[in-house]
Amino acid sequence: MNRVALVVLTLATLAVAAAPRAALAAPFGLGPRAGFSAGPDQFVVGLGLVRPLSPRIELSPGLDFGFGGDAFTIALNGDMRVNVALESNLKPYVGFGITWFTVNPDADGADTYDEVGGSLLAGIWINRGHWPELNAEARLGLGDVPDFKAMLGFSVF
Repeated sequence: MNRVALVVLTLATLAVAAAPRAALAAPFGLGPRAGFSAGPDQFVVGLGLVRPLSPRIELSPGLDFGFGGDAFTIALNGDMRVNVALESNLKPYVGFGITWFTVNPDADGADTYDEVGGSLLAGIWINRGHWPELNAEARLGLGDVPDFKAMLGFSVF
């Protein structure tokens, strides 16, 4: 995917996230998250947005920064989630996404490079609809993105 297509995809994702929400959808959530990734092995911190499109479907862009594993990385995620058990107290979900991944190796003279890949994800919400909303998520990377990522987070809004 070239950079122009990536910029267009990013702008479209942000436009949908910022658009007025449907009357049936819950308010959006925004908050920090932290965890780890494997392949590369890193400590990861980030910020995630959850924008309900309907009671069952959510748009969830995020930005993550990875430290360790002889590199600094940035991941821009554009995810769609499907809430699978609306009546459950844990609010489980599954989803998929596309990730733009930038790697800046720590080695002298090594060049920064960009990759694009996909993700399959699953997670749960605890205390959904009440502050603070807590979240645990696992991602399986497809292509040239982290092989696995596990994150814990909460919504500030």
